Amino acid sequence: MNTRSQESTGALSPSTARTLSMCLLCVRDWVLAAVRRHLKLLPPEGPIAEPVAGDLATLLDRFDARLSVREIETARLILQDFSSKAIAQPMGISPETVKVHRRNLYHKLNVNGRGELFALVLQPR
Repeated sequence: MNTRSQESTGALSPSTARTLSMCLLCVRDWVLAAVRRHLKLLPPEGPIAEPVAGDLATLLDRFDARLSVREIETARLILQDFSSKAIAQPMGISPETVKVHRRNLYHKLNVNGRGELFALVLQPR
């Protein structure tokens, strides 16, 4: 069978098949590890015990921090990884005012930054 007929039928030469098989064996463990890691990250099936992330006000209520509407909206956008400038635009305020809301939010929730805010919101009740 010549190369042209192999390409049209999708058949591989024995040497190409061996090479491909060896390459697949080289990446097999890596692919299996990646799939296992991915499956661990999938959310469990069944009812959700915590409020959905879209209901941030409910999540933050459990800390009795008495947050303003602006602070809750700032928190929502911080948790979506927006910068101060990007938060300011949809809220119609200056980036400096966002920094004030952020500072007040962090103070009321007793956190020191974005990472601690994430951890606080994600912690079980």
